Amino acid sequence: MRRDVQACQPEADLSTVALQMRQGDCGVLPVVASSGEVVGMITDRDICMAAAIKHCDPASIRVSEVISGNVYACSPDAEVHTAFSIMKQKHVRRLPVVTAEEGKLVGILSINDMELLPEPGLL
Repeated sequence: MRRDVQACQPEADLSTVALQMRQGDCGVLPVVASSGEVVGMITDRDICMAAAIKHCDPASIRVSEVISGNVYACSPDAEVHTAFSIMKQKHVRRLPVVTAEEGKLVGILSINDMELLPEPGLL
């Protein structure tokens, strides 16, 4: 899990979020409400598709207009196999890691992070 996670708010515009992704060298950001709860995820693909479909300046489109609101996440104490099962079942490559109580963001887990794990039985 990576703990140094950037995030954006639902009120942010897509142009600002795209710039944030570029500066952070990432293709996805958790969307966090003012309460700290993760309310969605936005990808660089979401931004491109919204700009193309809506035929308007990305600076005029809010993140809240693009995200689905379906958040698939895991807790910090989840087993790696559990997180991988969620990713596989929900067809996502990244999971926000959130506190069980408040749903607050503490990290993000990527399928690429799991590829770094040693093969079972090699430890």
